[in-house]
Amino acid sequence: MSCYLKRKQRMHKSNPRKLNMSLISFPVGEAFVIPLSNLTRILCHSAKNVYIMTGNGGIIKADPIHIKTQIHLTFHKKSNNIFNRIIRHLLLQIRISFYLIKLSREIDLCFFFMEEGAVLPMVISKVFRKKILWVLPSNISGQSTNVNRILQKIGAVSTSICRTVSDRIVLYSINLVEDWQLGKYKNKISLAHEQFIDIDNFKAAAPKKNGTVISFIGRFSEEKGIMNFVKAIPLLLQVRSDISFLICGDGPQKIVVEKYLTENNLHEKVEFFGWIKHEALPDYFRKIRLLVVPSITEGLPNIMLEAMACSTPVLATRVGAIPNAIRDNYTGLLMDNNSPECISENVLRALNCSDLEKIAQNALTLIHKEFTFIKAAETYHDVLNTLIDLEPFSAH
Repeated sequence: MSCYLKRKQRMHKSNPRKLNMSLISFPVGEAFVIPLSNLTRILCHSAKNVYIMTGNGGIIKADPIHIKTQIHLTFHKKSNNIFNRIIRHLLLQIRISFYLIKLSREIDLCFFFMEEGAVLPMVISKVFRKKILWVLPSNISGQSTNVNRILQKIGAVSTSICRTVSDRIVLYSINLVEDWQLGKYKNKISLAHEQFIDIDNFKAAAPKKNGTVISFIGRFSEEKGIMNFVKAIPLLLQVRSDISFLICGDGPQKIVVEKYLTENNLHEKVEFFGWIKHEALPDYFRKIRLLVVPSITEGLPNIMLEAMACSTPVLATRVGAIPNAIRDNYTGLLMDNNSPECISENVLRALNCSDLEKIAQNALTLIHKEFTFIKAAETYHDVLNTLIDLEPFSAH
């Protein structure tokens, strides 16, 4: 190594700094706003300036002082026409690349927060010698088997390129390496998440009464297991007639859920609500005995962490990063699958557990230790520090 390079490395290490970065996320829906806002706040703790590129409902609602600008990319409409989808996707990547070129003298690092890679922007970033950090979502959404083969091939090639040019790939859990088929990229993988709990609002209240309200709160979709939860209700009522249920949320399976409840005469035992305002969730958690998270695929669900922060015991499937937060019979309860029979069996196990209050207390301790803003910010600071030498982390 030349003396010049050695001297440059010593200067780099001896002059830690705050960085400027771009945060790019493909146009997203409202459900993505909170994770994106959380991540922005976390990155602003380590960065001097953050340039955000996103669209649709993805405009950050918060206003961190270090956000340099927000670039609203496009209104991303779905199309069944394969050529329209390819052209729109290409035009979107060209637009992102244009902004990255304009910012090339301002930024040190390009931060991509998306499931699908962005080949052109990532290659452009590499051409301009910017560090690339790719954060994958908490879980694989899963593509339909009806996806056009041309799109599948294009996606496979682009994903391979993106993984190759990325300097770091961030996952929620080491359990997701296999899910994302990232075995050959293990040397690039870091673990971090953008979830943190507002412990001032999500906190335990007075000790719970010995109620038997079992709840599902979330999106009514197949991957969230809502129908399996609903089908477990008659099985539970055969054993415990004193149980009641609270179901809150909305989604594509709402009509199917309502139809099942009606056909099986379950409305007397089930309170049925739509979406709950985020700030109102603690009041609901304090009314229920057990939150059930029967997902088929999952990352690290916020609803689970928020319930734990309110000392509400959680029963969840053993998928994604859930086992990172829930140890069975210690910080929550785990079940091996989300069949109605398995859900019913494990709800009864939870209700018969003499240590349920102790489990809830252990979960609360975990939240205060591992899922605060400062902890999330420190973890991401460490990840960023593997790419660019930063100033020491400060909790202030």
